[in-house]
Amino acid sequence: MDKQKRPLYFAFVVCLFCLLATLGIQALSTYVTYQNALEFERSYLKSSVDNTITMIDALRAELRQQQEDRGRQPSETLIRTEIESIMRAQFYQSVNSNGSYLWINEVLDYNGGKNYARRLIHPNLPNTEGMMLSTTMTDSKGNTPYQTELDGINAAGSLFYSYYFQNLNSDTFGQKLTYARLYPDYDWIICMGLPYDAAWGDALLLNNQAKWALFLAYLISISGIIGTIVYAFRLYQQERVRQKYEVDSLNRAINYDTLTNARSRHFGAIYLKKRLEHCQATGRSDIIAMFDIDHFKEVNDTYGHDFGDSVLTEVVMTLERNIRQSDILIRWGGDEFILVFPTMPERALHQQLERINLLIRTHEFQTKDDQRKHVTISIGASQFRPTDLTIDAVLDRADQALYQAKKNRDTYVIADLTESELN
Repeated sequence: MDKQKRPLYFAFVVCLFCLLATLGIQALSTYVTYQNALEFERSYLKSSVDNTITMIDALRAELRQQQEDRGRQPSETLIRTEIESIMRAQFYQSVNSNGSYLWINEVLDYNGGKNYARRLIHPNLPNTEGMMLSTTMTDSKGNTPYQTELDGINAAGSLFYSYYFQNLNSDTFGQKLTYARLYPDYDWIICMGLPYDAAWGDALLLNNQAKWALFLAYLISISGIIGTIVYAFRLYQQERVRQKYEVDSLNRAINYDTLTNARSRHFGAIYLKKRLEHCQATGRSDIIAMFDIDHFKEVNDTYGHDFGDSVLTEVVMTLERNIRQSDILIRWGGDEFILVFPTMPERALHQQLERINLLIRTHEFQTKDDQRKHVTISIGASQFRPTDLTIDAVLDRADQALYQAKKNRDTYVIADLTESELN
């Protein structure tokens, strides 16, 4: 080799090595970004399905209350039909630009086989609604996604899985990430899926023209290569921070009530289940106090819903300032709330409930026209028992105690607690 050309060759090799190393780092950064994007999409799918189930529960309670308010005996059949109609309308409107959408299959036979389920709601294939499904059906790659889905539902009640499908209005095929969860009251499997390409779209940050420009910049100088590495790393860090912020924001929206900032019913149901399991394991029970605002409908009708909302918000703020750090305040629905008091003795419980009644009774709520108004609350309390199979048992006892308290208003009733059971 010509000695005069050796420095040139060496420089070329060094530049080529730096270029390949940078491209490798960029590829690795893109892959890690893709993994983060995929994890975010998994969280998005799960949260969307969980929120849908929470909404179904809320709709059931609201429709049941509407029937009771009209003096009718609640009909679960009519409620279910109405919820199905609401879900269909909402699902049809919520198909996203990234290809994600929700659908529902109704299970007829949990053992699987032919006609084990029927397609109830499917916004992408509306003409197939009502079609019978079989666990032997295969996707475009010969897999049996319905069998996979049913096995996961039977085993754990929910699962993530993927399958291949033919893209709409195209001869191409794609892979879809799906989260499915059973709503056992209606035997509905509620699913949400999106193409894996959507996650790639979030991860691939540069288009072809930008890649060629970057390639030329790498050849011009090593400093440009290093600068690109630093830039890509900072971009990756910013992307992780953005995604973490979005996940944290989504979790807060799920776990906190947006109006009052109390804990949400979704959070409360999970938390109460964990506390019941703790009671069953240790024998130490929590106190569950259920309360609502006396004559709250009259408050709304007389002073407007804005004033009613401010009452709910100020009640929560007042109580949050006057309960222990370990106590949990949950908005269960409407003006109904639940307070969880872990390991509180009976004497302290009486004092706390009397204090809560007094705090709300003496608090002044200001209307838009600067009037000072007072409201009261009624409280019913109970505790977990080792024999409780679900949280519904303790909630039923607390609800019955609340019913007794509302006969007099502005007071509390404790359902058959004893000192030995509370300590």
